[in-house]
Amino acid sequence: MFKNQSFKFKSFIFIFFILIIAVSFLFLKIKQRYQARNFVDTNEIVQQDNGIKLTAKHSSKIKKFSNLQEFDSFVKNNSTNTRNDYNYLKKTSLAVDMAFDEVAGLQAAPAEESMTEGLDFSTTNIQVQGVDEADIVKTDGNYIYYVSGQNLYIISSYPAEESKIISKIEFKSSPTDIYIKGNSLVVFGNDFPVYEGMAYRELSYIRPMSSSVFLQVYNISDRLNPKKEKDIKVDGSYFNSRLIGDYLYFFVNNYSYYNTGLPKMFYQDQEVSFDCQSGLKCISSEIYYVDDYYNNGFDLTSVISLNVSDFNSEPQNHFYLLPAGQNLYVSRDNVYLTYTKYLDEYEIETEILLDTVYPRLIDNDKKVIDEINSVSENVLSLGEKRAKVRRILDLYVSVLSLPEREALQKDVDNKMMEKYPNILDELEKTVIHKLAVFDGSVEPIFMAEVSGTVLNQFSMDESDGFFRIATTRNQTWSRFEKETVESYNNLYVLDSNLELAGKIKGLAEGERIYSVRFVGEKAYVVTFKQVDPLFSIDLKDPYNPKVLGELKIPGFSNYLHPYSSDILIGFGKDTEDKDGRVITGGLKLSLFDVSSDEPKELDSYIIGDSGSESIALYDHRAFLFSKDKNILAVPAVLREKTGDNSWGNVSFNGLLIFNIVDNKFVLQGKLSHSDSKSFDDYYYNSVKRGLFIKDHLYSLSDNLIRINNLSDLKEVLSIKID
Repeated sequence: MFKNQSFKFKSFIFIFFILIIAVSFLFLKIKQRYQARNFVDTNEIVQQDNGIKLTAKHSSKIKKFSNLQEFDSFVKNNSTNTRNDYNYLKKTSLAVDMAFDEVAGLQAAPAEESMTEGLDFSTTNIQVQGVDEADIVKTDGNYIYYVSGQNLYIISSYPAEESKIISKIEFKSSPTDIYIKGNSLVVFGNDFPVYEGMAYRELSYIRPMSSSVFLQVYNISDRLNPKKEKDIKVDGSYFNSRLIGDYLYFFVNNYSYYNTGLPKMFYQDQEVSFDCQSGLKCISSEIYYVDDYYNNGFDLTSVISLNVSDFNSEPQNHFYLLPAGQNLYVSRDNVYLTYTKYLDEYEIETEILLDTVYPRLIDNDKKVIDEINSVSENVLSLGEKRAKVRRILDLYVSVLSLPEREALQKDVDNKMMEKYPNILDELEKTVIHKLAVFDGSVEPIFMAEVSGTVLNQFSMDESDGFFRIATTRNQTWSRFEKETVESYNNLYVLDSNLELAGKIKGLAEGERIYSVRFVGEKAYVVTFKQVDPLFSIDLKDPYNPKVLGELKIPGFSNYLHPYSSDILIGFGKDTEDKDGRVITGGLKLSLFDVSSDEPKELDSYIIGDSGSESIALYDHRAFLFSKDKNILAVPAVLREKTGDNSWGNVSFNGLLIFNIVDNKFVLQGKLSHSDSKSFDDYYYNSVKRGLFIKDHLYSLSDNLIRINNLSDLKEVLSIKID
């Protein structure tokens, strides 16, 4: 009897504890929603240093338009950007950025190995567990779903010996990526312009980029006859997406958006109204924005959210009018939307010139300047105001004598040089907007700024409520600096409110970040100039991050992947110092021991010569790894030296398969989809992905799927793709 009462009491305590957790979670979400709806800053923010303005009169905080008309007015009035009138001087070493934007900083969470009806199979190599990413191929263990060309193929994949294409969905447009969730298949890609064959909106005065994106959801409960349930088409270019639980979050960009009215959107072949006009299907949308004019134009980002498992659900939509150049990181609860803003030296010099010259101007010129600044932005945009004021200042300077001009220039230069050390971190900053996501809702809650630029999503991470971000502060040249300011790297830790908790600044001066891997309480950062320093950083105390040690070896790693809690896999390129020049060599795998403060290289494997490539260097989804299966596979195009030609000819085009035995890489074999080494073969027959289902390895190119045994790589079957 007493035992039974004790059991009931313990059960009551357990249920009560669960209820407390549920209520706390609900309260947190309500609090985030409340903060989001009140995250509107209408105050002008002016930072000052020695009495001189450092930034514009507008913050980078997200605000919200009250209606569509207010949005139209803002876009129209800010369509004239100062950067179109003046020579914008960023003074940064951005020439190398184009070469490394997609190469550097890659990291991802280990691929989950799921179970379906007793089958174990590989899934997409994602960044955050529980947050799926789109890819050209997905599998549920029994079927493979694969995008090739303008078609999507469904292949029965188990048993392997009986694999075959069972259905094909043909598109007139260009599908690019897919998701699978139960019996729902999500397909999206590039489409013909929404405006094609239509009269363009009368209010628009500049035609936007004529691209659009389609998003479709199919019911695949009958794999032989997929049925389209959802069809969305929106003007713009695909930016990014994530699948969290049943909800898809789909981001579409309209670049350099200077048009009144929102982009057109069609849902189930009906045009959608965002302000709920009569006669059109309505999807109400919040429109958020940043009016920080120290930026290189605006992007209009559409965030479409949809429950893909419920075919009767309606999509939701939010808009964000933000400066260009965005990156994205997504956790299970939050989206971190980032972009880089630059503080223009010319703008700062103009402010100093105005403060210096204004007292000397005649009363009429002062009056004109005051009138310009007092005019409503509905009449003159901020850029137009600055241009008009600068012309008055330049006119004053032009009538000065040569000694007077030289004296004035010296005075302005001295003030700039006095100020310059204090604004170095302001010249290039990453703005971070934290958006709460929950059951399709996407609302802004906090923002922050850190010095430097983010290479891509993989330089960011969220852990225990803290947001970690690694940046590179690029090299700068300026006449206001005695010497060139070399590039350096930073790591910042922000709390749940995006307040600064801790930081490391000035890491690896003269180098830039190539890859980052956050693993629990540690971060591993690879920088490069001539050798590959791998830094181990302790994040156990988020308020006091510290560098534990570093390893310098030839080459560099574009991608880091955990092998175990103490070992990392690095994948990148080998390098050679030749007469003071760094020459890039073949593909390089490294195995790093990170169990102690000082990382060590346990083993390395170099394959191919200069010019050898792998899409897994740029796309983490192409990196296949399973410790349980003891397989590491990457698509590769290998080149070998021929005589004096260091670039060489293509010697292999296919999938490389490695095992790790006693902490050493062993090349198990190579799977090629063609014996031809022509350019056409290189382009059309390259292996795009590898995956495994139970004991079989599947390699996929645009025209072929090969199935091999995992144990000995003997071929089981080949499937031609027409």
